[in-house]
Amino acid sequence: MLGGLRICPWAARLGLVLGATVVTLAVLELVARAFVPMSTHHLMFASSADPELGLTLRPGADFTFEGSPNAPLPPSRVHISAGGLRDRDPVQPKPNGTRRLVCVGDSTTFGWGVEAEQAFCQRLGGLLPAGWETVNLGVPGYNATQEVRRLEVHGLPLSPDIVLFLFDDNDLEPAHAEANDGSWLAWLVDHSALAHWVHARLASGEGPEAAPEHDGLAAVLAAYSRLAQLAATHGFRVMVFLPAPDDQRALTERLDTLGVPWASIRAAFDGPIEQLTFPGDGHPTAEGHRRLAELMARKLTARGLLTPRLR
Repeated sequence: MLGGLRICPWAARLGLVLGATVVTLAVLELVARAFVPMSTHHLMFASSADPELGLTLRPGADFTFEGSPNAPLPPSRVHISAGGLRDRDPVQPKPNGTRRLVCVGDSTTFGWGVEAEQAFCQRLGGLLPAGWETVNLGVPGYNATQEVRRLEVHGLPLSPDIVLFLFDDNDLEPAHAEANDGSWLAWLVDHSALAHWVHARLASGEGPEAAPEHDGLAAVLAAYSRLAQLAATHGFRVMVFLPAPDDQRALTERLDTLGVPWASIRAAFDGPIEQLTFPGDGHPTAEGHRRLAELMARKLTARGLLTPRLR
């Protein structure tokens, strides 16, 4: 008895169990924070009502980005516009005399690890003829199917004159669908290293719900065939850039058959690779993006996509 209040044995035992559980979780959390790198990249995503997209960039997101858990990067600001772009929202309808080049791709196009204005798409804006502007539709983790669908949903209303696609190995992978949906679970994953570790294990397929088998090449070929149809229907021109065309013979052959011009970006990264890509991460640095933009501007001009007829 304590002060005339008798504590039931079962309540005391329950209190001890709960206390021990809290202490254990607290210790595990401290251990996790010491050994599990945290990441904020999922904060940029929101679930999409479009089943092909699965997720999209969260309008209004604004936070400091420091890379993925296994590849930390120098801090950069990620701000997503009201229209869901890592860019300013362009004027709609497109003003008379304005020409638009829309960039579509995944994390490299988005500008993973660099400031928005340092990404190749925004840099291209300063290299194009007078009257042109660029719009960045890049979304980290998107595959080819999601990229083409993003062009349909978010790009076509912008009345693009040229659409630039940057192919990446992510294009061969299943759809990325991790989004912060505002739930208590999302909050916990954002704030707890232990919960983040468990979530990452499940999302990577190590848990009981591994992703089904995915025929990436077939999906990519189908997506680019769909892209060519969109270009013919909506009257824009398109060019695809690839990091290693020799490794994607089936894709380049399909692009040739479709009449879609393509070019390699390999020459943009000739030189000291540690200055052009982030060590341990592989994404381009600001200098890598600068060289990439310059190469793309030259290739677009050489293939006749930028001519006085289009200005």
